[in-house]
Amino acid sequence: MAVVEWGQILHGAEFGLLWLLGNPLLYLGIALAAWELRRQSRLEKRFFGIRVTRVWFPLARREAVALGMGAGLSAALFALGVVVPWWQVAVFTGLSFIAAILGLRWLSPGYPVAVLVMVGGVAAAFPPAVGNSLIVTAFNHLRLVNAAAWSVLVGLNWLVEAVLLVFHREQGAPALVRSRRGKAVGAVAVQLSFVTPVLVLQPGSGHWLSGLPHLWPWLGTAVGAGGNPGGLAWIGMPLLLGFSGLALSQSAPRLVTRVALDSGMAGVLALAGGFAQAYFHGWYGGAGLLLAALARGLTLNWQWRQDLQPDPLLAGHPQGVRVLAVHRGSLAKQLGLQTGTVITHVNQFPVHSLYDLHFALDQSPAYAKLQVIQPDGEPRLVGGSIFTGERNQLGLVLLPDEVEIPSYAGRVGGLFATLQMPIITARENDGKGRGNKLGEQTTLETGVDDGVPEIPARPARGRHRQGQSHETTPL
Repeated sequence: MAVVEWGQILHGAEFGLLWLLGNPLLYLGIALAAWELRRQSRLEKRFFGIRVTRVWFPLARREAVALGMGAGLSAALFALGVVVPWWQVAVFTGLSFIAAILGLRWLSPGYPVAVLVMVGGVAAAFPPAVGNSLIVTAFNHLRLVNAAAWSVLVGLNWLVEAVLLVFHREQGAPALVRSRRGKAVGAVAVQLSFVTPVLVLQPGSGHWLSGLPHLWPWLGTAVGAGGNPGGLAWIGMPLLLGFSGLALSQSAPRLVTRVALDSGMAGVLALAGGFAQAYFHGWYGGAGLLLAALARGLTLNWQWRQDLQPDPLLAGHPQGVRVLAVHRGSLAKQLGLQTGTVITHVNQFPVHSLYDLHFALDQSPAYAKLQVIQPDGEPRLVGGSIFTGERNQLGLVLLPDEVEIPSYAGRVGGLFATLQMPIITARENDGKGRGNKLGEQTTLETGVDDGVPEIPARPARGRHRQGQSHETTPL
């Protein structure tokens, strides 16, 4: 069994980290993840008058988890003997940027890798080209694309994605989306994007299993010519993974769990193809990877279509005011209020609008007794002291009731998907679903019905006039 000195290990790791830090995908992924959270935070200010989403602390915590998962993924790739030459990593990076131009959701590693493997498989079907030109050299290199290694890498990546999504499935932020009638209905924005750095062995590297020829190498040619192992050498590459979108007719944890299940199934399919090609050769790796990427994309689209059919969970309610979010550690959280709860009475006063809610709270600023309807339909009576000095702070974000208010338009899902959703001004009861986007009239049908019968909107009164009431939505 090969013995590799610690100096060789450190030198190889240093080379891999330099490649990782020099890869522009690393900085693009971090920038897009921060931009996505920052955009949501600003939109919350426009939607509700308060910013619920924080940017840097959640991003740092999320990337710390992704960094740990990347270390585990690197160890798994090393144990399996996955080998990827540096020039294939460079081609993968270039294909990722081309995919980003077509749409940010295509930055998921499975799609550019599927293209790389497909092109390499087509090139391998022809004999090697003769010559020294750049085109001939590129063609001969593409013939050497190891579909098995890339399939296993992407398969493990999708399994890691599934774990990360399940771990963060409870995270979501309040948002508004335009319904078919032009109304703004509540939704939950899921923004879970991760940058996972991995280290992959280079050709000619030594390996701790190189003395067991019957078990290793499984996928690559990590030992040098004649079976003599060389020094360890890695190459670093960032993998962008995750999911973002709007949960409308299902809860955010349920949506994220379904997406995680899809990622896990795609990962298993890609892994099966990779191992089959490693042992039996042929097109198993490329076929498994292409089928996994295609199945994952089709499943996501099917889920979005299914999400449009039922009534939204967070639409307006004829008996009260809908809760879109509850702050952690707040009185509302202690009282058991949750996303989807409907507040029907406050201190015996019926509540049909935000004005009614504020008016009822002003009558008794020290204590609030709330009659609510839980998301499961169960009525409840809760209460507690809410006096905090100058104003009432329940810790709620409520569905606004203005005539015109900005909201998301469009229904897409995938990596960085919310960055591609336009924002329009929803207009109630116009019958055509028209909105204003960047000062222009546009018609963007979402196919979402608010599920609420047409009820004339109550005019805002007093200091809660139109254009001001949304500033008092958070309580």
